[in-house]
Amino acid sequence: MEFIDSHLHLWDLNQEINSWVVKSNDPYLMQNFTLNEFLNSHTKEHTLAGFITIEAADSDKTLDEVKWLSQLSQSLPPNIRYRHIAYIDTTQNPKEFNEELEKFKPFEIVKGFRDICSFSKNSNYSPCANDITLDEKKMLNLLENLKLLANNGYIYDCQMYPDQLLRIYPLIIESEVKTIIDHCGLPLSAKDKEFIGWQSMLDKYAQSSVFFKLSGLEMNDNWDNRSRIIKTIIDKISIDRLCYGSNFPLIKKNWLNELLNLLKNIGLTSQQTEKIFVKNALDFCFR
Repeated sequence: MEFIDSHLHLWDLNQEINSWVVKSNDPYLMQNFTLNEFLNSHTKEHTLAGFITIEAADSDKTLDEVKWLSQLSQSLPPNIRYRHIAYIDTTQNPKEFNEELEKFKPFEIVKGFRDICSFSKNSNYSPCANDITLDEKKMLNLLENLKLLANNGYIYDCQMYPDQLLRIYPLIIESEVKTIIDHCGLPLSAKDKEFIGWQSMLDKYAQSSVFFKLSGLEMNDNWDNRSRIIKTIIDKISIDRLCYGSNFPLIKKNWLNELLNLLKNIGLTSQQTEKIFVKNALDFCFR
């Protein structure tokens, strides 16, 4: 089967731009995951049609990461499409934000930007110290910066929790920025109340043109709930706005084959499955 991976990370520790990996003290993560490792791990059973790397460098090294990945991309076969989502501070002063954007213009691989803003009091995964969606000044800056992304033809890659996503929904709509949400919107499904909150967020976004990545279900102890989560998001969000993402190398499971089996069990047709694994990513990121 042909597929496009819409969410993966690469790093070479010799570049010295991924200090968070070193600080993790995780023996598995503390090795190089470059293009060869990704290609070798994902093309044994299926055919790679393209992929999108997501920023993984230290925030002040994001441009160095883009330069490194641009060099790597030169060795890709012509039949494999490639784009990158870089880091940028989405809540900084809009004038400074626009100046930052200019630095990325020379790099064709850069299709958009991500600024992880995930905050939750109910999860061990809460990389932010506070919730930007409760800060009026930051939200005003975010709105103007999303407009700048839209005006420059860039994608907004958004990673937040469901309650945060509900609060920024009006900003995404007003700015008209092309948006994709990471990891199914980070459901917290351990408790029914939290799962209902995630469903309410999906109901809201079902009215929009926002895309979602079917990825990250190894987070928040959601692996055992993967069938329920995938079935729910497919029931609520149009098949035309769902994309496969592996979260390589942070996931240690064969999510591609697992998702294929889940979609088959749900009853999706081969045409619908092809949309999730290839066509939607092509439409969203490569056209």
